[in-house]
Amino acid sequence: MAHPDSSKAGNTDKPPPARRSRVVVALKWLYTAGRFIAICILSALLIAGLIVGAPWRINAVIGLLLANLIIVPRRLRICFDALVGVIFVAVVVWVFSPDIDSARWKPYMFDKEQALIEAERMIPPATSKCCDST
Repeated sequence: MAHPDSSKAGNTDKPPPARRSRVVVALKWLYTAGRFIAICILSALLIAGLIVGAPWRINAVIGLLLANLIIVPRRLRICFDALVGVIFVAVVVWVFSPDIDSARWKPYMFDKEQALIEAERMIPPATSKCCDST
């Protein structure tokens, strides 16, 4: 008895694998080059931030972006990038939106306290009795 798959050995019904178009290959190379450049720039910024003594928050953000490019798998990277985009848009809207309670809100002013401090430190006016010639 013949093997059931032996008749398929010479079967050439499948089309040959399609060659990738030049555009797709060029886009993949462009993506890879851009990713490499981003990794180099973020690495340089992180090293410069550590040397100069930048605030830890800035170094943490740069480190997270760098970890996103190096460690995170592609499927999760898309979610991470979408989350970063949503947070960025939310911050931009929050910063540039008009204040709703701007008519009632005002910063606290230390007018009374400042007046008391200035009164304590004030030098009394000089009397000119010592220099009278009369």
